[in-house]
Amino acid sequence: PLDLRKSTGNAPSFNFTYSLEKKVGNDWELVEATASNTLITYGHLFIGGFYAAYADFDSTDDQYQFRAGIKLETAGEYRLSFGYNSGNGEAVELRSDSVGNNIFLNITSTQNDLNGGGYYNFVVN
Repeated sequence: PLDLRKSTGNAPSFNFTYSLEKKVGNDWELVEATASNTLITYGHLFIGGFYAAYADFDSTDDQYQFRAGIKLETAGEYRLSFGYNSGNGEAVELRSDSVGNNIFLNITSTQNDLNGGGYYNFVVN
């Protein structure tokens, strides 16, 4: 079996990027994440023109963990894409935050139910 920690030189985290947008009129706008509508249980989240999620290594559980959510407080059409900083809009790419000359590792997980543009569309009532 592959030892992710050892292979990546004890990378402190793995990260992935995504966007979460709401349809406003005919345009899609990034859902703003604030302290009041964001819940982070494990890992950390960078918020800019997209989201960068970091699954931090938890030495107690001996695993990388990320769990966060954004409360969608208004009804409407939404879409989610994991292809923001990626050439592949149909997969989630987890990238190790390796340092120095250690192995840099990508883990790719394909996604189902995406439209032709790589988005998962859903409605909040």
